[in-house]
Amino acid sequence: MVIIGTTPDTPKITHRRVTISSHQSKWLPTYCDETTLQDMIARVETAVFHCLEVGVKRVVLSLPGTLNGGSHPVEAATMAIRTTLWKYAGKFESFTVMCPP
Repeated sequence: MVIIGTTPDTPKITHRRVTISSHQSKWLPTYCDETTLQDMIARVETAVFHCLEVGVKRVVLSLPGTLNGGSHPVEAATMAIRTTLWKYAGKFESFTVMCPP
């Protein structure tokens, strides 16, 4: 089991227009601070690389910063890690990301 720690610090959030599909765009919360964004990506990449090293085929990952008292907006955290997930998800039989309700 891989556990990646998160802190309950409230990140600085702004909204920006993000293209969701080829026909639609929305205003979604995103991180103002580049350090917070890079930290989020590094957490996910650390977990993914470890899973690849030890031969894990099915991954269940909690969305960093959103569970156990984390105050990160789900949309911002998801947008931060989506490129990393798209890049590596095909290397596993299944890749599930748990989000709070």
